[in-house]
Amino acid sequence: MKRICLLACCLTLVTMAVFASPRRGNLNKAACIASCGGGATVSCTSSSPSTCVAVDRNCPSQPGYVSCNGVTTSCPTCTPPCTEGAIRIIITGNCCPEGGEERLREQCVQGQWEFYSITCKGLCGPILP
Repeated sequence: MKRICLLACCLTLVTMAVFASPRRGNLNKAACIASCGGGATVSCTSSSPSTCVAVDRNCPSQPGYVSCNGVTTSCPTCTPPCTEGAIRIIITGNCCPEGGEERLREQCVQGQWEFYSITCKGLCGPILP
């Protein structure tokens, strides 16, 4: 595999598998396969190794694709798991030493949930009758 890095974005170019054509003659073909994540792939077969390109999916910036003989097939679009700037609270179930239930506050940054802060609120521990 080859890696091309432009600014902060790295793309992985998949090495082409070149095989002899089943037809007689001196024709070669190239098969290009790009990973779409989760085991899914897109692929194509080119009439010439020089016309075959495969780029693995690298979300959120690169959805991944293959291109053979001028025809491009893309991986499914990258869907961010969260909306930019959104906040979510996760109740951990732990009690804070100063009292209250531990709550993690996370914020969506570039499609990924990132730790923001910890707060302690409410009652902590089992509720007894």
